[in-house]
Amino acid sequence: MKPKISIIIPTYNRANYVEQTIESALAQDYENYEVIVSDNASTDSTTEVVNKYLKNDKFKYYKNETNIGMVKNWHKALYDYSTGDWFLILSDDDYFIDNLYLTKAVELIKKSASVKMVYSNGYIKNEASGEMLPTEIQFNNIVDGKQIFLNYLKEPEKPYFTLCNIIFNKAKALRLKAFENEFNIGCDAELFLLLALENDVGIIQDHTTVYRYHPNNLSKEKDKDWNLFLHNHEYILKPFMYAKSNKLLTNKELDTFLENAIFKYLKTTYITMQLNFPDKKYEYIAYINKYEEKLYVKIHRLFLKDCKMLCKMLISKSPIFYKLSQDILYFLKRTPKS
Repeated sequence: MKPKISIIIPTYNRANYVEQTIESALAQDYENYEVIVSDNASTDSTTEVVNKYLKNDKFKYYKNETNIGMVKNWHKALYDYSTGDWFLILSDDDYFIDNLYLTKAVELIKKSASVKMVYSNGYIKNEASGEMLPTEIQFNNIVDGKQIFLNYLKEPEKPYFTLCNIIFNKAKALRLKAFENEFNIGCDAELFLLLALENDVGIIQDHTTVYRYHPNNLSKEKDKDWNLFLHNHEYILKPFMYAKSNKLLTNKELDTFLENAIFKYLKTTYITMQLNFPDKKYEYIAYINKYEEKLYVKIHRLFLKDCKMLCKMLISKSPIFYKLSQDILYFLKRTPKS
């Protein structure tokens, strides 16, 4: 029997985009699938747009009475509405360009019971310029997921993939408590990394989807809201801790992932924190320390550099600040050593 796939389309006030998303989902040639639109209390014409699809047996539409947040909406759609064995989250502004994608994915799923996730190449479309940037997945066919995990963010300037075409095994996702933290808007990337750690992954080199990049992408909101910003770190820290606690990687592999992926990510978020949440510096460092001491040492060193620069500036401005700067430097000498 062919496995059932749930295409989940969470939406909120995207009537101008969601029609193309739905049309592309319903155009898939695979037989056993469903399209679920989970409307997070839209106030635009979304309801009118989706009404014409209600007669399609593959289509389901649910609308929340109030906006419950992005991740809670995902959680509700997956746990309460979906009936598939596999699922993917297709954002309301993204769309398929390959009508055979689900069929190709199932071919890989049926090849091996160890495959618990499938994804493909796609395009990142800049809505402002119209430019279509293709992703470049390094792997093909069926691979050990650990290879994918260890290569994550190794070269962050290269767009390896987009999250809008990842097909997850539902049973595995539920066991891992997918989409549990409402403030972690990178929870789909977290699930991707967790599944890669313990399973084989099917990869399709064809470009099957388009991810729209525009000013209203919700991912940009995380840099404006402290809770979203801080908890988004879970997407990369939790898989690392999961690998460490379950001894899924060697110590050398763990250190490689720390250096190639996590610390690169933290250097970026540290700058964002300095720019957008400068009064939250100590809370940020304490949060990192909760996960991994080696990261704490590295982040503390960045903090140390900042403080030394501040002390030099204070001394240069006025001798009055000399005593204060010496006190700060004395405190900083107590920075933990790696």
